[in-house]
Amino acid sequence: MLETLLALKGQTTVFISTHILADVERVCDRVAIVNHGKLVTSGSVDQLRAQRQQSIFELEFEDDAAALAGQLAEMPWVKSTDRLERGNRQVFQVQVIDVGEANRELLRLVYESGLNLLRYELIQASLEDVFMELLGEENK
Repeated sequence: MLETLLALKGQTTVFISTHILADVERVCDRVAIVNHGKLVTSGSVDQLRAQRQQSIFELEFEDDAAALAGQLAEMPWVKSTDRLERGNRQVFQVQVIDVGEANRELLRLVYESGLNLLRYELIQASLEDVFMELLGEENK
């Protein structure tokens, strides 16, 4: 079904009602989020994700980065830090209040720590992240 929808992309309008948002991201140009019959938001997938851009940097290290994580947690521009285990590597997600400040300071702090940084990435919100955040706001 998804292959058929991809083949039709740009040729016709197809309405899809689904809860499988990964499929929506894959085949849809525009999205409308409806909750209990009420339109919550609409726009292109990229527009919706950009409106809800998460301010989370993911840093992956070969070494133990617990000391750096503790240092980051004390920074005024850091909202939270979470440690994830991925095999023998450590991954830290750093949610920031100020992306600009984080871009200026994060790499400097990593460099000063002497740790071997394997990956540095600003995580993009998925359509499911947008959906959950919007419905959380709607249902408050």
